[in-house]
Amino acid sequence: MSNQTPGSEEAKRPIIKKVVKKKAGHHGGAWKVAYADFVTAMMALFMVLWIMGQSPEVKNNIAAYFTDPRGVPVIQNSSLLLNNMGAGVFQGMPRPNQMSHTKGKGTGDQFARSLSQMDPELFKAVRDLLKHLRKDAKLREIAKMIKIRVSEEGVRIELSDRADRTFFASASATPTPELERAVDTVFAAVADLDRPIAIEGHTDSVPFAAGSGTNNWDLSSARAQTVREMLLARGLPEQRIREIRAYADRRPLLPNDPKDPRNRRVSILLGTLAPEPGAG
Repeated sequence: MSNQTPGSEEAKRPIIKKVVKKKAGHHGGAWKVAYADFVTAMMALFMVLWIMGQSPEVKNNIAAYFTDPRGVPVIQNSSLLLNNMGAGVFQGMPRPNQMSHTKGKGTGDQFARSLSQMDPELFKAVRDLLKHLRKDAKLREIAKMIKIRVSEEGVRIELSDRADRTFFASASATPTPELERAVDTVFAAVADLDRPIAIEGHTDSVPFAAGSGTNNWDLSSARAQTVREMLLARGLPEQRIREIRAYADRRPLLPNDPKDPRNRRVSILLGTLAPEPGAG
């Protein structure tokens, strides 16, 4: 038994307890930062793996988004950059009086010099066109339907349909207001360029009804001719247009889905000025 009695001095003495706080150790917050970095890196890895497994069209669209999130895609073809807007050209670009019939693809050291070095005027025209598409509020809706590709043939401006918006009336060569605005914009950018032009017509693979008297070959040709007439009506010299090409559904933009409306398009190909062999 305790010898302390109620009321004694020992009983009244306060009891002091010392509490020693220990460090949190592995319950601290430093590990959370490292874990967050790890999760971020894993997410980036899985995104890269996912992109690598996609179709070329998806990859091009993703690349176009990061080039310009506002929606003016510029497709790079194994090329140098045109001030972060994409573009390089094949060193053996055809001269103005030459328009090759190749598909317009090149890789590796073929794209040795940038468009700005090879054809400064065409470079400036492309930049002006892109700036106009970005700044004009009336063009923002159709900007996503316009793609600019650079190949050994030159600069190809593609006007491509969408499911909810088209450049021509269905199954005809009658232009829509969207095409009128697009051609106005393209003409303003290229009117003063002394460059050869080829116009290409493409369709999807949806066939015409039997007995209709027409087909996708006729339609692609008629649409290319319509764009030609629209450019001439705006003042483009007739001699600038060197070729009209009709491809029907034989060169789809989306080979895995030939009926996709984006395969319906008209391309305006601007040839570039290449230096003579041995020049420079």
